[in-house]
Amino acid sequence: MNRYFSSFLVTTLLYTALIALVLGNFSDISAHKAKPVIVRKFRIVVKKTEHIKPKLEPKLEPKPKPKPKP
Repeated sequence: MNRYFSSFLVTTLLYTALIALVLGNFSDISAHKAKPVIVRKFRIVVKKTEHIKPKLEPKLEPKPKPKPKP
């Protein structure tokens, strides 16, 4: 029974130390005051652009060659 009691004691001490560390960190975090939030305002500027359609030159069909007169 001594073996079980010693392992129980060791694990109890380890878990107690672990829980103390975790709770200690949480209390430190909650003790700090929250930092003020910095709000930055941005202005979006949209410049008006014109849509210009490219002028397409009409395709010229080749002129037929004149037929020689007989």
